[in-house]
Amino acid sequence: LPDDWWVIHTNVGYLENRPVFGIGLEQLLYAPRVYGIFETYGARSEKPTVHGGLRLWVIPNRFQIDSTYGVQQSDPVRRFFTVGLRLLF
Repeated sequence: LPDDWWVIHTNVGYLENRPVFGIGLEQLLYAPRVYGIFETYGARSEKPTVHGGLRLWVIPNRFQIDSTYGVQQSDPVRRFFTVGLRLLF
């Protein structure tokens, strides 16, 4: 969205013969490198997960690190922490 202050991304597909989905929102917090992120992912017959965290461009438009804290409101409740690396060519 305008000047990359907001980025929306979606994912759809199949995993083990069931549909999966994801939607995320990123907001620029500190130009041009730091974004706040909020995402949710799910699959049919499962409760969706909700994640929130930060995304940092170490090398703008080339190398990114992100980290989120997530929760799945299942029984029992699942909590988790993620760290991701992204390389763009």
